[in-house]
Amino acid sequence: FAMSAIADPLVRLLFEPRWYDAIQLIQIICLGMTFRSMSWPIASLMKAQGRFRTHMLVVGGSLLFFFPLTILGTVLGSVVGLTIAVSVFYTFATIVEFAFALKRPRRLLVDFRDVFLSPLVAGLLAVAVACAAGYLLVPRTGLEDVPLYIVQCVVIGTVGAIVYILGIRQLSPDVFHETIQRIRKLLPGS
Repeated sequence: FAMSAIADPLVRLLFEPRWYDAIQLIQIICLGMTFRSMSWPIASLMKAQGRFRTHMLVVGGSLLFFFPLTILGTVLGSVVGLTIAVSVFYTFATIVEFAFALKRPRRLLVDFRDVFLSPLVAGLLAVAVACAAGYLLVPRTGLEDVPLYIVQCVVIGTVGAIVYILGIRQLSPDVFHETIQRIRKLLPGS
């Protein structure tokens, strides 16, 4: 979510105007990769369980949906359609992989809520507040382009991180406190 939120000012800061059309594509693919990044621990879980064959079948089987979906996205919407198709694929592929990893189809919705819902809600809330701060408040400062984009990147990143941490603290207090304990153990003199 954070990369999607910061893509606009970051691309405008680092690249020439001919690359500005890529901003929308970066934002779409970053949203799709939100779920994909959640699937990496799922793949590790299956491998740790020694379920290499199951993992291979799930990943291989997903290819049966990847190619038709990307072709459909390209035909219907060109590059934007392809990007949306890839993002949709990764979202659903992660959910399917998650279902196979837990081996508890009756509890899938409960497990999905426990694993995905808090980070997604906190992430959406953080991005909404960060974008409001970065895009609605910052442009009113009268800055030139380059300083404006730098300030937007800093504001979006900082506000987003703070709101996300506060969101996780409220939605998943046990995860929040466990993370704090792990960080404290890593600090010198803890």
